[in-house]
Amino acid sequence: MKTHSQLYPFFLEDLTLIGVTILLSIALFSSSISDDKGRWAIVYVNNHLSQKISLNTPKVYTQGHMLLQVEAGKIRVRSSDCPEQICVHTGWISQKGQILVCAPNHVLIEISHAP
Repeated sequence: MKTHSQLYPFFLEDLTLIGVTILLSIALFSSSISDDKGRWAIVYVNNHLSQKISLNTPKVYTQGHMLLQVEAGKIRVRSSDCPEQICVHTGWISQKGQILVCAPNHVLIEISHAP
């Protein structure tokens, strides 16, 4: 008769790997939830800081000839006087590192976690 270790030679290693994977998943998931509360939109005009906008409060902001709308942790260009309207059609951004650009108005909006 074969022993338990002969039938399942990698049983302990498999359980360890599964356990570590579950713990890492929980840690990453919980950190992504906590990051949702502290996001900011950093607005640059001509490569200079213009505004820091909290994404926690729904509001409409003016940036030159543009209207920026914040809602539920995301931001978009609601309207602009630029000819192609690419910034308006880009839609909402909400994840850290995402950017929204209006080249004719020299505006760049970046999502960040630091105010």
